[in-house]
Formats: sequence, C-alpha cells, structure tokens
Amino acid sequence: MFILGHQRFWLLIALGLTVWTSGIGGLMGLSVAASPQEEVEQLREITVSAEKITPASGAATTRLSAKEVEESVGKDVGDALKSPLAPGVTGLRRGGINLDPVIRGLREDRVNVMINGMKQWGAGPFRMDPPTSLIDATSLQSIEVIRGPYTVTRGPSTLAGAINLVTKTPQFFDTLTILPSIATAFSTDNWRGWTVRPMIIGGTPRVGFRLQGAFRDFGDYQSGNGTTIQSQFKNRSFAGDVLLKTAPNQQLRVSFSIDSDRDAFFQALPLTAEIDDAYMGSATYQFLNLSPLIERLELTGYYTHVHHVMSNIGKPTITSFVTDFPLDSGTIGGRIQANLRLLGGLVSLGGDYYRLLRTGTLTNRSPTTGMVMAAFNAWPSALIQDGGLFGELQRTLNPQWRFVVGARVDFVHADAKPDSATTTLWQAVNGNSDPSETETNVSANARLIYSPIPTFDLFVGVGRAVRTADAVERFFRGPSPGVANAGPGIIFTVGNPGLDQEQSLQVDVGGKGTIGALSFEGSFFWNHIDDFILRTLGTSPAGVTSPAPGSLIRIHQNINNAQLFGGDFLLTYQLTPRLALIGSFQYTRGKNVNQSKNLPEIPPLDTSWGFRYENVIEQAPAQPRFWIQPMIRGVQAQKRIDPAAGEVATPGFVTVNLFTGIAWQAGYQFVLNVDNLLDLNYREHLTPFTPNFSGTASLASRQVFEPGRTIALSFQGPIPGWD
Repeated sequence: MFILGHQRFWLLIALGLTVWTSGIGGLMGLSVAASPQEEVEQLREITVSAEKITPASGAATTRLSAKEVEESVGKDVGDALKSPLAPGVTGLRRGGINLDPVIRGLREDRVNVMINGMKQWGAGPFRMDPPTSLIDATSLQSIEVIRGPYTVTRGPSTLAGAINLVTKTPQFFDTLTILPSIATAFSTDNWRGWTVRPMIIGGTPRVGFRLQGAFRDFGDYQSGNGTTIQSQFKNRSFAGDVLLKTAPNQQLRVSFSIDSDRDAFFQALPLTAEIDDAYMGSATYQFLNLSPLIERLELTGYYTHVHHVMSNIGKPTITSFVTDFPLDSGTIGGRIQANLRLLGGLVSLGGDYYRLLRTGTLTNRSPTTGMVMAAFNAWPSALIQDGGLFGELQRTLNPQWRFVVGARVDFVHADAKPDSATTTLWQAVNGNSDPSETETNVSANARLIYSPIPTFDLFVGVGRAVRTADAVERFFRGPSPGVANAGPGIIFTVGNPGLDQEQSLQVDVGGKGTIGALSFEGSFFWNHIDDFILRTLGTSPAGVTSPAPGSLIRIHQNINNAQLFGGDFLLTYQLTPRLALIGSFQYTRGKNVNQSKNLPEIPPLDTSWGFRYENVIEQAPAQPRFWIQPMIRGVQAQKRIDPAAGEVATPGFVTVNLFTGIAWQAGYQFVLNVDNLLDLNYREHLTPFTPNFSGTASLASRQVFEPGRTIALSFQGPIPGWD
C-alpha cells in the first residue's frame, strides 16, 4: 500500500534537501556577508518564515501566543481556539477531545489548517481527528488565524480562512547547554484527568534542539445536570526539532512528531476511535539576505501519515454487529518561496504541491460467529493532488497608505478506484460515476491599508477563493452518523464525484491596532459563494442493494448561491496599568439564496466580556507575575436553521469562567482555571446529538451537553540543578 510504504518518506525529503542545499550554498556567491555578531543575533531572533502566516496586513488576523495557550490549560488546540481572544473562531464538540475549529460558520476542509505552514489532514471521515488534533497544544509557539481568503502563499485558498500552528523553535546557545523542564496539569470536579509533559531544550552556537513528550489520560465528563457524557481518552505524543546553522545566513530545521490517541470515545458519534496514530516529518531550509535582490529563499518538504481505526466498542450496536473500520491517510508535500525586493516593495514568488491519498474499508461481522455481514469500500484509494503557483506584492505608498495584492493558480487532479457497487450507487444518486476530475483554479485578493496614526490600521480587502471538493464530499460511501431530527442513529453517506469546485467572493472592512489605552482588532465581512457544496438528506434510489431503496441517506450537491455575512471583534481597554476590560463579539448569518432558506449549522451570536488584572513584570520586576481574569460568555439562541439538513434550534445560555495564575521569573508557573463556574447545563448549537440507536429516543434525551463546572490546575517549571 502506498501510504504504509512511505511512512519514512520524510527522511528522504530531509536528506535530499540537506544534500541539495549544501551544494547550492557553496555556489551562491552573491550573499551579503554580515558580521559574525550580527549573524548570530539575526539567527537567534528569527523563526523560519515559511512556518508563519502572520503578520498579514489588511486582513482580520489573530495570534495566540504560547503564554496565552498555556494559560488556557486546554486539552487540545481546539480548546485553546475557543478563547475569547480568537473572535470569529469556535469549536465543534463530538466527544472529549479534538474540538473541530469553525471560522465564520465554515468548517472542515473550508478551513486551511497548517502546521508550520504545511497543510494537513486527519484520516477519519467523521472528524474524530481533525488536523488541529495532530499535535500537542503546549508544543506551540503560537496559533495564527487569518479570517478570510487572504493567504495565497500558503496552499490552495480556502473560503473560511487559515489556522497555522507554529511549533516552538529550537534555540542557539553560546556554549553547550541542556535545560530539562516538566509541566503537569490536573482536571477535577465534573471532568477528571491528568497530563504530564517532560521537555528538554538545548544547543550550541550552531545547533539547537528541542524534545517534548506528553501523556494525557481523561475519563468521561458530567454535564451541569449530572449526565455522563462519553468522552474518555488516552493520548501519548512526542515531538523533536533540530535547528542547524549550516552556513552564514543559512539554516536547516528538521522536525518529527508522533501523536497517538487510544480508546477515544465520542458521545455524538456511533463509533469509537480505538487507535489514531499520526506521524509527521518535515525539513525546511532557509537562505537569508542572499543578495540586494533576494531577501529570503525557503524550501520545505514534509510527509504525514495518519492511521485511524474505529470500532463500535462501547456503543449499543455491539450486540448486533462488530465494526472494524481501519483508515489511512498519507500526505506528501513541499513548497519553495523567494522574497524579492522588487517593484518598490516586497514580492513573494513560489509554488507548492501536495498529494493526499486516503484508504479505508468498513466491515461489520457477526458478534457470535465472526462472519462478515457487510463490507464497504468507504474510501476507494481516494486521491487528490494539487500543484500551485503564487505571487504576492506588498508595497508602501507613503507613511499612511500601503497595499497588498496576490494571486495563485492551482492545478488539481482527483481520482479514486471504486468497486462496482460504489460506481452503481454514485450513478444512481448523482447521475455521475466517473471519479476522475481535473481542475484549474484561480484565486486572488487585494487589500488596501490606511494608517491614520502609526499604531492603528484601517483596511478593506477583497478576495476570491476556489476550493476543490474534499475526499468525503467526492468519494465516501458507507454508514455514517445520523442527524438530529430524522431517521436512525446511523445513515448512509454517498459522495458525489461530479461536484463542482466552490468559488467565493469576499469583502472585509475592519481595523487593527492601538489608540491610546484601546486595543482593537476585527472586521465586518460579506461572503458570496457560488456552487456551495451542501450536505443534506435524500432518499436511496431504486436499483441499488445498499443502502436499501427508499431509506434516508446523506448526499452532497452544489447550490448556485450561498451568502454569509457578519462581523467579529476583540477589544481591550486598559483602565489602569494593571487592570484591563476585555470584550469579544462574533456573529455570522448564512443564507441558502438558491433555495430561499438558511444555511445549516451556523453558530449563533457569541460574545464574551470580562476584566483582567495583571501586575506586569516591567512595573514590578522583583515580584512574580500574577493575573486573574473573570469572564462572562453569552450566546444567543439559534433559530435560523435548516430542518431539511437534520438541524434543530438551540436555546441561548450565559456561562461564567475564571482564569488565574502566578508566574515567577525563574520560569515556574502555576495556573488555576474554572470553566463553567456556576455548573450550568447547556448545549452548543454545533454539537451533534447522540445517535438515535433505538430509533425511538427523543431529541431531549439525546442532547450532548457541555461539561459542568471543571477545575483545571497546572504547574510547570525547570528541573533544579540544570541552570
């Protein structure tokens, strides 16, 4: 099998880049020599810029720092992204782990998720392992979010925006240094679990390294009314990074990580993730200041393999049949980018490529005899390849005005190897059974920025994005989670290989920066999408054996016109040097204009307000840093729904959360957070219902509520004696 045969392909990528760049480095005589001291300082401060997508002038952006991620004590990246500091972003819960991010009402493959600038996918079709789950949150230096289609240099444009997970970079040291540290976290009250994270950083003047492990073990949680929600999981992970200064103004970074989930239960899904193993490797080589023309040249290669095994252990269906559903996902990719001082500004030119292959077969067996009852080639060697070329110009017109324009073209090929049962079903449902598709997609954007004062920007952006249909939408065939308001707990999903690509036109108007004591970021947006891929319900046609003719099925179809509009904002007002008012607001409304109804699964209005008291170290350098941050979150009822897609309305709610902690200059930190302080029983609108296994259970009995009051404590710091 292709995927399993290339688990170590990343090693070849790293080796090839090392050999190639070692050779080319000796041939480049145009380098501008820096003094040794300047060179050391430059390389200490920079992170390989291929790994970052911010700052992005003229776009609505958010950057969560490592400090903010660590203070959240989240169980995963999705938890951290639910912070009020990331307006416009929310998370979809299916169980206790791996919240799936949603940006402005759009999710899944409409959100471009990257790790160090490299586009990633999980292996599960039901999003038990979204790309944000492939790495431990505490290994991140930052989480970058760009809302809208304004990232032409980072893979195919996406309709919602981009999330980039930037891992912590190894450091160089003047002498050989090894610094071990450890972090622990405990969760109690309605959700009990623990986390341990050992870490070692070290290096020399030319080599830096960073090693981190993590162990997490959580049980089921209780909601505010005491209902037990299936959410237990175990997780083990390891990440290693090496940064090598190979020559003046050149460096190589090689990274490898393993993230393993075991026995992860999801209340809102009919299956359990017994195994989820993600292996990622990458290498990035960077040339800095090669000549007066070439500001930066970067080359990156990466490989990701995810092995995902689902079963119905712990589900009511285990007495009727035993499910075995192994899946594999393999991604090979690379990119090259040159930043040039041209046209009175900075020009970025380059190209990128990825090849994504997904396989998976679902088998149901008799629990008594072991005989095969049913088998489905759910992902028939589903292949999507994309090669893109891009260019972007950033130019300052005068101290107050600047602009950014960018464009890219993507050459896409999709294909699969379906069996006869799959092609028959595709033809009957969609009128198309040919899995092969070739596309040429053009995306572009332009942003104009006006700075009335040096610390504040006003901007307007216009962007066009084109998204190819993903592997689930195109090719998936098999049982899948049911919907809230109709049918059984498991219904059949049928892909559509004839789907057209989605095309969006978006406008953003907003601002970002500081004016005196006020810090502000946010924008209003309007997004028009042609050929929007709608996931809705249909009926199995005659002439097929499975699913049974006349039964309820989930299908995918293009609609001509969908629109989303709204706004998302974050503000901080410094009342005193130590006390700040914090507020965030996000609202999205979606319309299926083609069918004159609401778009399904759009989050309601969501706002958070509170205060943060912090004795900043700069003001009291001899004292530890202490902070306390009470927050109130209010979410409006969502009644704008699409019942035809299986959606139901949800009531609004108000929760109270408390974040507090203390950090010492020696590197020790203690955090105490209380989520849902008043132990409210509530449900997020995007959270699916428990599958209707019996076929007769009421909606009220199948609601998946959020955790009740949860107290999380964490402690981290260096191990004494290694200074």
